[in-house]
Amino acid sequence: VIENREELPDPAAPVEEPGAQPAPGGGGGSGENDRTNPAAPSALTGSIPTYRDILLNPLVVGSAGGLALAVLLLVAFPSELLNSTLSSNSRRFGRWFEAVERVSNNATAAFVRVTRTPAAAAAVLVLVTSILFGFVDPNFGFDATSVRLVLALAIALFIITYVSSWISGSIIKRAWGVQSTIELQPSALLFALIGVVIARLLEFSPGFLIGLVIGLEVATNTAVHHRIKSIIVKLGVLVGLAIIAWIAYSTLVLNQTAEPTFFSQLLVDSMASVTAEGLTAAFVSLLPLGFLEGRELFQHSKKLWIGTFLAVGTAFSLLVLPTASSGSEVRDVLTWTLVLVAFAVVTLGIWAWMHFTSTRAADEDDERAALDRVDA
Repeated sequence: VIENREELPDPAAPVEEPGAQPAPGGGGGSGENDRTNPAAPSALTGSIPTYRDILLNPLVVGSAGGLALAVLLLVAFPSELLNSTLSSNSRRFGRWFEAVERVSNNATAAFVRVTRTPAAAAAVLVLVTSILFGFVDPNFGFDATSVRLVLALAIALFIITYVSSWISGSIIKRAWGVQSTIELQPSALLFALIGVVIARLLEFSPGFLIGLVIGLEVATNTAVHHRIKSIIVKLGVLVGLAIIAWIAYSTLVLNQTAEPTFFSQLLVDSMASVTAEGLTAAFVSLLPLGFLEGRELFQHSKKLWIGTFLAVGTAFSLLVLPTASSGSEVRDVLTWTLVLVAFAVVTLGIWAWMHFTSTRAADEDDERAALDRVDA
């Protein structure tokens, strides 16, 4: 007698669900998500589109331009409105601003004293900022991929800050004889932290890599027209380096045939980081806030500022925001539009509150002055 017996699975054996994928950053294995592998993908790997992605989907250029226009209307103009209100209420906030500036200057001086030389201080600032930037990667930790990520961010930050400042300073000195100095800006660490928090909340990479810890300072006695030209040169160099890095990144990714190594991935991640950091820095610096160069450009020529803002904003929206990558959808643009609307609502709310309170305070001052005159 032949018995047909169906072999039952061992109840002790783990059941593998169909389509299950290994957990990101899972250790021990040899898969691409094994972060102990020095060539494993990081948050920067594949984070920006290549020129092939854009050529295959040219409509994203139009969406990036539309997003830049939305930023202009929902971020830049409300920021200018708020900035004007802050300027008109300088008497109310002057002491607070002076205190913040004094603390920042004292911190910079103390930092240079502790590190003994400006070069060492610059190296420490770049390293600390790169570690902060590393937290845009949700799996950032003590592994080979995270080490490569920090190195890539440090290389990019050095190019975007020191190299960019050196090139810009050389150009404006040769062209117009304008003197400039490269200065440390440790207070930018606060903006680096804010950028990382925003990137993690919005869940995208490469994130808002904000924090130019080294910057070019033009001499204060420089004529206005030369200062405007210097700002344009600095922005041009910054965006130019970012675009060159993007072309290099695209070429490396599209022509990669061999198995990636630590150093090949380091180069790819560095180029992606230069693109993201450079375009973000240029975009943020154009906001018309009192402590940014965009304010000076805005006051000098509205047309020049709008043209520059739209050009830089389009590049930023196209290459940094997740709207042109292969996995992006229409909802990505919608999400960013909602974020911009929320920013505009909050900014206009602060402006309305300050405008109302300043008007009421002015009325109270007028009444008090009138009573004093009557008593006299």
